[in-house]
Amino acid sequence: MRNLFLLIILLAGFVSTPARSYDSDIVTLPYDPANGDTFYYRIRKSDVTEGEKAKVKPVSLSDVSIEFLGLQEDGYIYKLSYLSMGPEDKNLAAIPAVKQALAMFEGLSFEYIADETGSPLAVRDLQKVKEWLLGPAFDLLEKTGSSKETMQQMRTFFGNMSAESTAELLLKDIGFIFMYTGTEFSMTEQYEAENRGVWNMTGTELVTHVRTEVVSVNDGLATLRTRSGYTRESVMHGIETLMAQMIPNMAPEKKDEMQAAFREMESFDLRQEFDAEVSIADGWPSQIKGVTVTDVGKAKRTITYEISRLSEGQALARAE
Repeated sequence: MRNLFLLIILLAGFVSTPARSYDSDIVTLPYDPANGDTFYYRIRKSDVTEGEKAKVKPVSLSDVSIEFLGLQEDGYIYKLSYLSMGPEDKNLAAIPAVKQALAMFEGLSFEYIADETGSPLAVRDLQKVKEWLLGPAFDLLEKTGSSKETMQQMRTFFGNMSAESTAELLLKDIGFIFMYTGTEFSMTEQYEAENRGVWNMTGTELVTHVRTEVVSVNDGLATLRTRSGYTRESVMHGIETLMAQMIPNMAPEKKDEMQAAFREMESFDLRQEFDAEVSIADGWPSQIKGVTVTDVGKAKRTITYEISRLSEGQALARAE
């Protein structure tokens, strides 16, 4: 049950957005891409679960391009393309089964709607993305050995996802790139706030405590530090709602098991820590290092991120 909670929480795609500060001594991170501007990033990701059913996933590398298509009727439009994806371990990448799993990402691209600072709000071509989720991606998921009942529940859940919740699922890593775009921060005071937003997968309110500070400004780069955590009550309410959606006909004994597991989670920790270097010329980050920790007592999941800006040549060279 705890490992299911870990999965559900990480599906949320939580991104803590630092709020803006307008003091006299400020660092401004402008954001004004032109139509057709394309930016390239490499995302290195590790994923470790400790405790019950401990698991260490292979470190993954993903190179993506993000193209700004301009302001259109339905909002600010971006196109995300996967240029390459695979494990960092080249020996693992050469295994036929791994190659087959990665093949489903070859040429995958889709458009999404963002706010004025580039942060993803909704998938634009939802039907195309759902066909991919319920096709190649779901075929791969079925090979994990899950029961037919579980797979049918997930198929129904994915099929009912909205454009907003699909963005939460697929664009959580991309959202980190836009944490600081279009913001201003005080040079002298740490910013602290309680942010309230909607968890689109559940429709419930998610409450976050956020602290951001400017560490330094050197050579055209602002070094920023953000620490955030989610309140237990808002996350638990969201999980209960999500599980009710995924398993509408939950047996009474399962409900009792879930409620008992909730009560046992006296040790609960869901936090994010990010350190970033952001260009003060165009507002795009050159590097972000982050960690997301989900600890529910007897199980703890830690995901680390290293996001690096690439030149077009660097990105395309690896894709070949």
